[in-house]
Amino acid sequence: MMQLGVFAKTFTGDQPDKVLAACQRAGFGVTQYNMSCSGLDALPISISGEVSARVRHASESTGVKIAAVSATYNMTDPDRDRRNGGRGAFKEIARNAADIGTNLLTVCSGS
Repeated sequence: MMQLGVFAKTFTGDQPDKVLAACQRAGFGVTQYNMSCSGLDALPISISGEVSARVRHASESTGVKIAAVSATYNMTDPDRDRRNGGRGAFKEIARNAADIGTNLLTVCSGS
């Protein structure tokens, strides 16, 4: 079944409970989460267990499901350092996705 969702970063804030509550108030039951909504970089080098738990708790308490977490970086960036930094952040997000409450990450092939 398809559900209408929203990119969490549509709503301002750096606390997952407040951002997901805004998603819920706007009528959305599903979101693509961005780690910047937890006060981190969109592509963080490190995500603590506490941060992952706060996102999951906010999702459960608001009823807004985390359909995916944004891990988008330019996978074809000609700058090796930027490309490797993005890949490292992707791996960190992937390590934490299940604790956040999803098994899906979003990416792009570059632009």
